[in-house]
Amino acid sequence: MGTAWHRATADMHGSRMTDTKDWLARHGLSKYVDAFSRHEIEPGDLSELSDDDLVTIGLPLGPRRRFLKAMREENQGPAATQRASQVPNIVAERRQLTVMFIDLVGSTAISQKLDPEDLAEVLRLFKETCAAAVAAFDGHIASYYGDGIMVFFGFPHAHEDDPERAIHAGLRIIREIPEIRTHAHLEVRIGIATGLVVVGDLRGEKMFEDGTAMGETPNLAARLQSMADPGTMIVAPTTQELAGEAFEYVRRGTFQLKGFAKEVEAWQVTGTRQTVSRFLAADDARMSSLVGRTQEHETLQSKWRLACQGHGQVVSVSGEAGIGKSRLIEELRRKIPGPDHQQLRFQCSPFHDASALYPIIRQLENAAELRANDGADQKLEKISSILGDPSEGSLKLAATLLSVPFEDRLGPLDLTPEQIMKQTLEMLVNHMINSAQETPTLLLFEDAHWIDPTTKTLLDRLVNRIGDARLLMVMSYRTGFDPGWPQSHNLMHVALQQLDFVQVKEIVNDIAKGKTVPDEVYHLIAARSNGVPLFVEEVTKDLLESDLLTERADAYTLDRSTPSPPVPKTLHDALMARLDRLSSAKEVAQIGAVIGPQFSYPMIASVSRFNERALRSGLDSLVDAGIVIVSASEPEETFSYRHALIRDTAYNSLLKRERRTLHARVVEALNSSSLHDNFAEPEILAHHYTMADMPDEAIEQWYQAGQRAVERSAGIEAATQLGRAIALLKQQDDSVDRDRKETKIQTLRAGVLRSTAGIAADETGAVYARIRDLCNRLGETEQLFPVLNGLYAYHLVRGEYDLAKDVAAQLLELANLTEETHHTMIAHRAMGAVLLHIGHQDTAYDHLWQALHLYDPQQHSRLAYVYGTDHAAITSCFLSITVWLRGEPDRALEIQHQAVATAQELDHAHSLAQTLTYLCMLHLLRREPEQVYDVAARLEELATKHTFPFMKLTANVWRCWADAQITPGPETIRAMREASEAWWASGAGNYKPVFLTALAEASLTAGEPMAAQRLLDEAREQQVLTHEGWAQAETDRIQALVRSTDNTADDLFMDALKTAREQQARMFELRTAVDYVQTCGHFDCTPASPPDLREILGKIVGGAQTRDVAQAMSLLDQVKLS
Repeated sequence: MGTAWHRATADMHGSRMTDTKDWLARHGLSKYVDAFSRHEIEPGDLSELSDDDLVTIGLPLGPRRRFLKAMREENQGPAATQRASQVPNIVAERRQLTVMFIDLVGSTAISQKLDPEDLAEVLRLFKETCAAAVAAFDGHIASYYGDGIMVFFGFPHAHEDDPERAIHAGLRIIREIPEIRTHAHLEVRIGIATGLVVVGDLRGEKMFEDGTAMGETPNLAARLQSMADPGTMIVAPTTQELAGEAFEYVRRGTFQLKGFAKEVEAWQVTGTRQTVSRFLAADDARMSSLVGRTQEHETLQSKWRLACQGHGQVVSVSGEAGIGKSRLIEELRRKIPGPDHQQLRFQCSPFHDASALYPIIRQLENAAELRANDGADQKLEKISSILGDPSEGSLKLAATLLSVPFEDRLGPLDLTPEQIMKQTLEMLVNHMINSAQETPTLLLFEDAHWIDPTTKTLLDRLVNRIGDARLLMVMSYRTGFDPGWPQSHNLMHVALQQLDFVQVKEIVNDIAKGKTVPDEVYHLIAARSNGVPLFVEEVTKDLLESDLLTERADAYTLDRSTPSPPVPKTLHDALMARLDRLSSAKEVAQIGAVIGPQFSYPMIASVSRFNERALRSGLDSLVDAGIVIVSASEPEETFSYRHALIRDTAYNSLLKRERRTLHARVVEALNSSSLHDNFAEPEILAHHYTMADMPDEAIEQWYQAGQRAVERSAGIEAATQLGRAIALLKQQDDSVDRDRKETKIQTLRAGVLRSTAGIAADETGAVYARIRDLCNRLGETEQLFPVLNGLYAYHLVRGEYDLAKDVAAQLLELANLTEETHHTMIAHRAMGAVLLHIGHQDTAYDHLWQALHLYDPQQHSRLAYVYGTDHAAITSCFLSITVWLRGEPDRALEIQHQAVATAQELDHAHSLAQTLTYLCMLHLLRREPEQVYDVAARLEELATKHTFPFMKLTANVWRCWADAQITPGPETIRAMREASEAWWASGAGNYKPVFLTALAEASLTAGEPMAAQRLLDEAREQQVLTHEGWAQAETDRIQALVRSTDNTADDLFMDALKTAREQQARMFELRTAVDYVQTCGHFDCTPASPPDLREILGKIVGGAQTRDVAQAMSLLDQVKLS
């Protein structure tokens, strides 16, 4: 046997190979003479060789292309060879490379025993097995040499653990080659060496080919391979040192190898080693001096003094990335005198902007020092300790928030998700305020531009109650974020600006540690950094570490003989230059960036798969270079990037493929039992699955995250997370399984959008339409029902009553098929609501009363989370309006108050918002505008708390309508019109005739009949367009009043009365009759067709205290007296 790439067999072919050898030499392929000889290729065979034949011979891609090109040119004749000489295109680089040589043991003996065809099969299986193992560890096959292979690890793509990858691949090859079932038993010997080489693509005649590495490393690997025993692998000392403790070794000794001046130590790899090691050490980050922020720091100090005196303060610090927000806050934190205070620090995360209360949860976990191996009772004791002996209810809420089991010890928490969210926020605010009353507290809230909506709600509540607490809250955020807090005596905004030239020089001198820096360098740094402190720091470090400056004992001197390196023009360039100089630590920085802004040692150890020594060395380098800092306050050793931009730069420097691989490793680590408890929130898993290009897993995790957000009443977060799941689904091919997944996700998303975007929003309607299409395609019935209900509601609120009625009819038809009680009641409610709005009050009442009668709280209250609202609540809302129209004003108010109480008891925020909406409307119909303000305020507060923008618009409409009823005038009328327009702009189209008629009445009362007429014309257009007719009698009544300028418009009043009677709208009939009689009295005339007020009043049940009934009774009394 002999090495595969140095075997000479020309004597087997005699002079016939001489011509072949000459031809190969002419075309720069002389190194493949032995390969052609082994396959007995003669000159006449050359023109017949295909690309597949050349692969079998062992030629890499580049030589194969040159071979085929040469054959084409020769076949084209002499003219083709008359070309200009080619200048070689040399593309190469210096880099550390791990080279592996693989030799098939006993290949000569095998070739003598086997038929050539069988031998070809053996060699094919050998190459395929080796290639698969190499590919598994991202190696690169540089060349095939018949029965031998040369492999690179580190080119064309380098990895920090290339030596380790090479050894893993070698062990796999050694293990799998003997398992090949073929015509002979196979074994290999392998040699690996690591060192500096020049490697690349060097092309041109008689030049080196692709896959060539120049230097002693390939030679060393070949020598080590030749001395390895069959079935073993020997590595060079550098390879063993870099691979470290990941493997078991046997020292073979020191050898004097041919061609090497010094003796070489050889190590035989015997297997892998499982190592588990954790270090708990943390060093404070080396702080740079605070420059240019004296005034801002004094402001914070003064606010702290006020807070200590019981005058709670809030300071928001804003500025662009790198401007020094965190540095200013750190200075305040460190300089607060005395131990008699406490500090609470909350950090927002870009990965958790849709994760409810994430900063709060992390802070509580850290403060309580909760660890994965703590028992439930131990965790509860820790939580109780930091909360200061809380009540049992508060402890349950805190345990629920931190996902700590408590039922066995404390009993169940019998609250709805809405109640849990509400009471948790109250508990947290109370804890912060009470704690601050006992001890002055500095509350730091950093990077609020990544805050989740629920945490923002918590801070809003805290700001409202901070007035007399001994608490200073400092919140930092990037420019562009607005906390939306109103101006107040105890709230201040500090906007950080860029530094001037003098301040830039001060930072440079601090980094230079007192050594003199040339003036040209100051100006260069100032020009490139734009006065951003972080830019100044990083550009300065980059220059001081470059060859441009020479460090002397007391100064830096500018070396003008050295070509100036490209000074970074942006922070990205500066950070990349520093990251590149980190060598192997750069990859650690990149892996950490994939994990997130923070990463624990166990996590990066799991993801990086480095041996402990290499990982520790890289992390130490990152800390020494100021890229990351180590936190001692975390339960586990945690590393944080000093600035988000450093992390972003490290992350963006990775290839997309590398990102996907690392995100996949993060997922693997998150799903491991040792790390699962601390890290594996569904939104985190979803993010990494998404970035790892694992859409199926990502979709499921986004859905789970959305479900959890819904349960916590975190609607905005839920909408975001479910939207991300849908975006991934859109990228998948059509299939039944895909459609089922989308139906499930869209159904949950539709319920969320009803609350957040509003039922009338285009987005909400599009989602419902999409689900209906999916259900029809899948033949789904159970999923179809809530979808049709959503579509009906969507069309109803948009004022598309014909479409709403069609969908309601489909609901009734489907309910008849399913014979499900909840389907029947929902279908009747839908049809009743449509009939109410188009003016068919009697049939509307029948449907609505039947719908409400079928409702069973025990069975049906849970449907609020499926349909987005409670059935009894919304049915009662429609029923109360119908009952009022039909002449039972007191009963209507009773029904509506009961609806509000039921929604409150259920503690379903959106249902409560709807009942408050219709209570406002009922008060306005009853002409009780004074009663509207408190209800509208409750509605607005609820809408703000739960982020219901549509309901917030609605509250404003009711308030402005009340204003216009009480004090009709230009300002109140304009405000109501603007509020109505904003409401309609959200997509709502219902109640346009009603609002316009109310505006017309206010305009008429304010003495603007022409404006009133224009509004009535608009109302008529909307009635014709939408078929909304329930208040047509009101429009007719106001029209009659507008036309009764010189005399009574009898015909119009009679039309209004007729419409009211036809619709059984007795309250409108009464109101019209009163106005008709009073108008005739004004003109001292008799009605052409006098309405019978007594008869009309006789149909009204109750309501003696309402304005309409009281006016009618007073008018009757006047008639009696006259």
